[in-house]
Amino acid sequence: MKKLWLIFIITILLFGISEAQVKRELITMASGDSVVLFLTVAPRSTEAFHVYRKGPLPTDNDFELLTKDSPVKPVIDPNQVKAVLGEDWQMISKAFNTTEPFEILRKLRGDEFVGIAHSLLSPRVARLTGRWFLDTGVEHGSEYIYKVVYVDSRGKELFTIKKRTAVTEIYPDSPYDVKAEVGDARLALTWDYPKWKGYSDLAVQYFVYRKEGEGSFERVNRKPIIRDNMYQPEYIDLWLKNGTEYSYYVTAVDPLGRQSQPSQTITAIPEDIVAPSIPQNLSVESGDGVVGLSWNMSVELDVVGYYVYRSLGLDKDFEKLNQNLISVESPFYIDSTITNGVQYFYAITAVDKSNNESPRSNAIATIGEDKTPPDSPTNLTFEIESRILKLKWTPSRASDVVGYYIYRGQTEDIQPRIIHEPYKDTVFIDSGYQDAGLTPGKSFLVGVSAVDRSRNESEKTTIEVFVPDDDPPLPPQAFMAENVEGRFVKISCGRSPSLDVALYRVFKKENEEESQMIAEFDKAPFGFKDTSVVKGSKFQYYATAFDSAGNQSKPGRIDTVLIRDYSSPPSPRNVSVKLIEKGVRIKWERVVDFDLVGYNVYRSNIPSGVYKKLNKSPLQGLEFIDSSGTIKHYYKVKAVDSSGNESTRGDAVHAG
Repeated sequence: MKKLWLIFIITILLFGISEAQVKRELITMASGDSVVLFLTVAPRSTEAFHVYRKGPLPTDNDFELLTKDSPVKPVIDPNQVKAVLGEDWQMISKAFNTTEPFEILRKLRGDEFVGIAHSLLSPRVARLTGRWFLDTGVEHGSEYIYKVVYVDSRGKELFTIKKRTAVTEIYPDSPYDVKAEVGDARLALTWDYPKWKGYSDLAVQYFVYRKEGEGSFERVNRKPIIRDNMYQPEYIDLWLKNGTEYSYYVTAVDPLGRQSQPSQTITAIPEDIVAPSIPQNLSVESGDGVVGLSWNMSVELDVVGYYVYRSLGLDKDFEKLNQNLISVESPFYIDSTITNGVQYFYAITAVDKSNNESPRSNAIATIGEDKTPPDSPTNLTFEIESRILKLKWTPSRASDVVGYYIYRGQTEDIQPRIIHEPYKDTVFIDSGYQDAGLTPGKSFLVGVSAVDRSRNESEKTTIEVFVPDDDPPLPPQAFMAENVEGRFVKISCGRSPSLDVALYRVFKKENEEESQMIAEFDKAPFGFKDTSVVKGSKFQYYATAFDSAGNQSKPGRIDTVLIRDYSSPPSPRNVSVKLIEKGVRIKWERVVDFDLVGYNVYRSNIPSGVYKKLNKSPLQGLEFIDSSGTIKHYYKVKAVDSSGNESTRGDAVHAG
């Protein structure tokens, strides 16, 4: 039975009226030689009604009182509710979700719509609410006029309703377009029925009849199927036998229990078209050349076995491994057709008695264990160019090799792997850390091993590699060359920061000539004197470091040294100045000095003034003619040595 609130809504839809439209109406229903009178508005607790009848028509007789003993009254005593409802007590108590008679009475009398709906479904409810009167003294086929008079507790008339009625049975229309949708041991029956047409159309519910095979039809719906304008009527028949033929028809039923003619009869055979649940908790365990699968046994009663599927990838097709079902009680399988090292994906399905197969379980991947390492690579060789190592080898003979691991280290025990994933080629280029090249001058061991699909690794094939030292050392530090009084050059030099320096060389260069090595030392710091210098000459000195591989560093500091002394030569003596036709002639005596290179002549306008040198280069002779000199000029003559030192003394001599 539907819940009370749902029946209330259905009633509104069924009658198509609102609370404001409810009015006192008399509904008559004929059955055989009886007429049932049904009031849309039940008498109140202080009210009752009398029934009068005139007829059969035509007649001039007055109305005859049918309720001579007492008027029809509603039940107001809760103690009488259960007795009046009789067999309908259980249905009504479920509808109102209570077993309290007072609550049922209050709800039936408190809401006119609820009262009408349940009174149409149950004549006992109609009697309980005071809406029902049965007249059995009529002739079938005749017409009568009924008058219902509402009275109060003192018998005073309150309201009168009249209605002309023909004693002719009107049966509900038959349901039509009955359809069945079969399932697993079940069947869903639907049908159509005309929309509600008011109180002249009093079909309020449906009965569904069924027969099994050649048996007899029996009503199968124990709960009312209420007529509803909003939804298509439906009945779900459960617990049927798959493969058995069932026949159905439907009738419409009015408040008197009169049924329409049966609808068309339809026949259907339930069948199991529902696949079983997916097997749960699939697990795999791989061995050498074998994979074992196990899963939870299905708890569904119609499951008869399992299929096992295998694929080489989730995006590839799955192949069924067993043509015969695995017993439902033996949820395990051994696959011995695998190739070691290959990844496989497994899934399971369940199959029921109707050969419905479940979807595949989630696939689980595994790889057959291969514990046999492959053969080692052979003929390992290397080449080094520009600090880049090129390795080559002959591939392993094993058929399941997927690549090679490369190792590099100082010893067999300390030889870390320098690649993460197996290298597929047989030529490998090692450019060192961050492609900066290998460390020059170093030797180390390089190993290559073969790796198969199961990540088994062969023994390493090892070779010793030496990286030639092509990296020059850093230049020596703190190099210095000093002129010492023009007699020699003092040279000093510090160490190179490089640790592999084997010797140091000192070079000397004069003007544009090629540099010449002048000294060699096997350690630093060091110092020495270069006495092979000529005063007045300019030389460049620098030092370089050589490592044990013969690589030469760049020069460190290049020191330029001018060879000179700082002693002035003697001053020229007996300087004389004479005005001649060509200008002024200056003469002096020869100066004796071992590094004398000549003389310079200076002129000034006053004895203590600024003197200007008149000759561009040192004079080799002992006289000089100043073609622009005059009697007003003063002159000085100075000796110059190879270091550029000039004599310090020089008296001014006047041309006059």
